[in-house]
Formats: sequence, C-alpha cells, structure tokens
Amino acid sequence: MRESTRFGALCAVLLAVSAAAFGEEVELGEAPSLDPYEISINPDENTAGTPVSVDVAEFGASTVTSVYFSPEDDCDNVIIGWLSQARRSIDAAVFLISHPGIADALAQAHLKGVKVRVIMDGEQADFKVASDEFLERAGVPLRRSFSKGSMHNKFAVIDGRTVLTGSYNWTVGGASVNDENLIVLHQAAAVFQRKFDQLWARCVAGTPSRRRFE
Repeated sequence: MRESTRFGALCAVLLAVSAAAFGEEVELGEAPSLDPYEISINPDENTAGTPVSVDVAEFGASTVTSVYFSPEDDCDNVIIGWLSQARRSIDAAVFLISHPGIADALAQAHLKGVKVRVIMDGEQADFKVASDEFLERAGVPLRRSFSKGSMHNKFAVIDGRTVLTGSYNWTVGGASVNDENLIVLHQAAAVFQRKFDQLWARCVAGTPSRRRFE
C-alpha cells in the first residue's frame, strides 16, 4: 500500500511538471462532498475531534468555519471546489502552487471571467514544478515576492467573503503525503483581503522565473 501511494504521488508530480510545461488542461476535481469538522468561534466550546456548530445568529448566514486535514480529507478537492464556485474574484497568496488541478481551477476561473490574482514566493517559483508560468500563459495576473524572508502565506480570498487558509501547501505532496490542515472561514475575509492588497502592491510583476532549481 505504501509503495502504491508513493507511485501515485510520483505520477502526480510528473503530471504537474507536464501541465506547467505545456499548458495542458487538467481535469478539475469535484466539489467537496465530505463532512468537515465544524468549530465554534469560542475556542472554549470546542472538543478535539468533536464537530461543534458555530452560533450563526451573531454573524448572519455562512459563518460556519470548516476544518480539514491532509491527506485524509482530500484538501486539494476542497480547494478546487471552492475555486470552481467563485463568481467574482479569487485573490490567492500561496508559498508554492504546483498542484495541476488547483492551477487549472485558477486558470478556468479566469477564463470564466472571475477576477483572479495570484502571489507566489519568488524562490519557490524557480522550481520547475511551480505553476506560475502555466498560470501566466493562461492570462492569470501573477506576481512573485522577493522580500528578505519567504512569502510563506497560504491563503485565498474568494468573492471577498470566504477565506481558505491553514498550513496546507497547494502542492501534490500537500495533498497526498504531508500532514497539513486547511481552514475555510468567513469571519475575517476583510482582514485577509487587506493583507493581500498590501502584498500585491509590493510584489514584482512580470518578472520571469529563472528556474534555477531542478
């Protein structure tokens, strides 16, 4: 079982390289169909491993915070599902994007008329598996961060009201190998949007990746 998992991860990596290199369309994943953990706004009300519903009365509709864990909860398909449902905008600041399905979901959203902007760490964009050039060829506005430290964020703001965040890297390894977490929340979208706009203003536009790393 372990060998087959490794083989599957290797195949996925090769697919990512091929998609990034040739701009091939990758089939989108399905929208999430699993039941996530639901946590309360009040941490004292949460019990590890026990789903707890948020009191939506204070915040109105769509205030449930959902938590997923990788690899068991298919975090990549959760992300793809949300990206595919975007209607107006997607602003994603992610350390590295190399998952072909996620990259394709961003490209497809752009082609549908959704305003998509992507920020990626400049050094990570140098890896051949990175999807930055694939996204640029699809017409997606993309900027690379070359600050002193890493642009280590992993978040996206969808339609100005939904946030995807957590430790989860938008990579094949993040989906199938690493222990990661993904949080979908609705209470702090304005804060994340403000941070994205600050990063976008300071990042470099139109700088081709040097592909220094193999």
